Amino acid sequence: MTADAVLIDLALLMTDALGHNYMTIASQIDINPALMRRVAMIGAGTLGILPHDGAVVTLLALCGASHRESYFDIIMVGIISAALALIAVIGLGTVLGSF
Repeated sequence: MTADAVLIDLALLMTDALGHNYMTIASQIDINPALMRRVAMIGAGTLGILPHDGAVVTLLALCGASHRESYFDIIMVGIISAALALIAVIGLGTVLGSF
């Protein structure tokens, strides 16, 4: 099991453990539970791309790149793209309800 899978599993467990509280709040303000779970999973998925992740450190070492050289690329690919996807999901979820 990779570190990314562990992080996502932990996020799922936390979502399930705190799910009752979040679902209560969501029902009070009319947020679709499926949309809420999608947003939580996109947020959890971005944790695996951070440069402290063992897989990312190994990949940088294999490519002969340093953190300093690669940090901008890692941020653009892993975090900015996920943030744009998150904005799109929230926007579509607000307009369409769930998809």
